[in-house]
Amino acid sequence: MDDDIVRSAPLFAALDEGAAISLRQSMVEVNLGRSDTLFDEGDQGDRLYVIVEGKIKLGRTSSDGRENLLAILGPGEMFGELSLFDPGPRTATATSVGDSRLIGLGHATGHAREDEVGQGLVGATQPPRQGRQQRGGDGRPAGQERVQ
Repeated sequence: MDDDIVRSAPLFAALDEGAAISLRQSMVEVNLGRSDTLFDEGDQGDRLYVIVEGKIKLGRTSSDGRENLLAILGPGEMFGELSLFDPGPRTATATSVGDSRLIGLGHATGHAREDEVGQGLVGATQPPRQGRQQRGGDGRPAGQERVQ
């Protein structure tokens, strides 16, 4: 089932079954309880996450200290993908809404792969061909905000 979840994430959708299994084996599992924080805005980003079970809330703190809700994500959805390619500070805080299970792929792991999985990750970040709407690594049209 986790392999299907991995392949449902837009960045990994083109992987065949063998590559998805190989990728899943290099990912780490993270379990969170209700209201647990996975990472805070400003923390150093070092991995992307795919939600296997549960829900994750992404939010930012406004200049007046209030939380701005960016998204609530569920199973099969991915976040933090920018950290896989550019490990900079997180642009949002990720908090578990209830008990959640995630799988994460680290920056070093993603870049070290030279097999089909690594080629797929590199290919997924290449600019699209002309004539097609440019999309981000998460499947949203380019210009829409993505969370690191």
